[in-house]
Amino acid sequence: MELVDDRDAVQRKIDDAIATNNKSLKEISKLNVLIEESKQKKELLFQDFGITKEFREQNLSVSDLSTVERRYYDLLEREFLAELNAKGIDLNLEGKQTKTKTKVGVSMARKRLKI
Repeated sequence: MELVDDRDAVQRKIDDAIATNNKSLKEISKLNVLIEESKQKKELLFQDFGITKEFREQNLSVSDLSTVERRYYDLLEREFLAELNAKGIDLNLEGKQTKTKTKVGVSMARKRLKI
């Protein structure tokens, strides 16, 4: 009788482990999709700035890369601000759009929204 109970307990543990593993695999799959989307966005951004993959592999200097990255993060910042405005959140930055004030406003908004 005990042997049957032990088998059931072992089978439950195996089933739980499989379920946990499947859940982890689904989470990893979701993360992989997000990573791939991010790579595609970055590639499109490079294309928008006229920087081909071949050029990046052969000739991209550090200063060129930093310029593209700054533009990329500026674009993300503008998208984030637009998203906040769409949600009705105004950072009161109109007329004072210096980079520092914008970054401080975005940083404060992210903290408030826990993003």
